[in-house]
Amino acid sequence: MATRKCKDCGNQVSTRAKQCPHCGAPVKKKSGCLGVIVLLFLVFVVIGIISSSVDQKPKPKPSTPAPRAHSPSVPTTPTALTATPSASTTPTAPTATPEPTPQPPPQPAPPDWDARREELHAQFLSEFSAPRVGSTISLQLKQGNTLQGVVKSLTEDEIEIQRGSATMGFMKTQLAPKSRIRCFAADYATLKADAQVKRERSDFGAKRRAEHERWLAQQKQRAEEEARRAEARRAQERVASAQLVLYDWSWSVEHGYVTVEGQVGNISGRKLKNVEALAQFYTADKTFVTSDTGLVEYNPLMPGQVSPFKVMLPHNPMIKTASISFKIMWGDALDFVKKEEYDKARQ
Repeated sequence: MATRKCKDCGNQVSTRAKQCPHCGAPVKKKSGCLGVIVLLFLVFVVIGIISSSVDQKPKPKPSTPAPRAHSPSVPTTPTALTATPSASTTPTAPTATPEPTPQPPPQPAPPDWDARREELHAQFLSEFSAPRVGSTISLQLKQGNTLQGVVKSLTEDEIEIQRGSATMGFMKTQLAPKSRIRCFAADYATLKADAQVKRERSDFGAKRRAEHERWLAQQKQRAEEEARRAEARRAQERVASAQLVLYDWSWSVEHGYVTVEGQVGNISGRKLKNVEALAQFYTADKTFVTSDTGLVEYNPLMPGQVSPFKVMLPHNPMIKTASISFKIMWGDALDFVKKEEYDKARQ
């Protein structure tokens, strides 16, 4: 039996005793390890339940300000004064709208040719006049034979003629078309209506083609006129930026020298001093050979004035082609246009 020491009297007391037999003091029992473990487990369970309930509480959502109606005239915040303008207030450069491609005019709808044929058929039926009984008639058969006689009877499908003492009958299927349309109303009306519709359809198609060709010709004329106007505009722009107009020039070889000469006019609106003509020479494959300059004859060259010019230099056998340009002596190049372009800009 296990014992322990009494805290009051110091004598040994059984662990099962409730009171000390020596002094009567109550004996406190130690709680076992199992009780401690159970207690700790319950504490942890309670803590876990509390923490999970706290985590499951809905978190408050961050409040977002309600959108405000934007007023373009009154800024809502101080920064609106320096903000980038919106697309509705930012001026944009106008974009060139391409011209729509010209479309041909709508063509008239073709008539209802079947209805037209029926209309003509009824018209030709009403005007048909059959051969009279007793009249003389010539019938052409499909085989090519032609018979002449007197009409004895005539129905929608058959004709009888009297030839001497003989009576001969012919179904319309035995007759050539030329004779059928003379004797039978249906054949006459059908053939005439078909021929008339054929002519009208041909005329209608020809008229439509003529209208389309006329429209194409108009478009071609407009395109040519627009091309001429565009070319004139380009010429005007070139002339507006040019100082000189080259009226004519040529080069030749004589006595061992190459001579370049021509005429140039001042269109700059101001007098030009020390204007030089620059002649450059090349081989047949455009390889540069040599060049030289020469002052134009009139110096200064006054506004509107036309001056001759000449450049001479020893001939080189490699020279095959030449070009001309103009500049100020010891200065910049001068822009020039040809006479054809200058005339075109003034039209």
